[in-house]
Amino acid sequence: MNDSSQAAGRGKNKRKWSSLEEETLLDFILELKLDPRWKCEGRFKNGFHQCLAEKMKNKFPKCGLKASQVESKIKFLKEKYTVISDMLKSSGFQWDDKNKMVQCKRECFDEFCVGHPRAKGLWKSAFPLFEKLQIIYDAKLSR
Repeated sequence: MNDSSQAAGRGKNKRKWSSLEEETLLDFILELKLDPRWKCEGRFKNGFHQCLAEKMKNKFPKCGLKASQVESKIKFLKEKYTVISDMLKSSGFQWDDKNKMVQCKRECFDEFCVGHPRAKGLWKSAFPLFEKLQIIYDAKLSR
């Protein structure tokens, strides 16, 4: 049974990912990050997204993932990670490890959102993938 679904909208590749699929995708990225065959000048080589799509299809045979959907999900997660990282570098923000979310006063959050509109929607919102994304993006390989 497939617990993900296609969604209609502007983009034809919109897809709802399960939390297990997201977690598995990050595990595969971490695995490829350690594989020297995928490294090239501080980035991953061409074909990286296709390789991840194939790994996901092997793990979840009914997922039907395409490389473009993997690329889109990675971009989305990186943007969310970057916003949270920027918050944590700012005064008044701290990471709540128990609840896997940023903690701050509402006024502080609202002020941050003025200069960072992508932060909207992150108020009191858990983001359990943050630590894995930190391992992926705080190293020079994936930037």
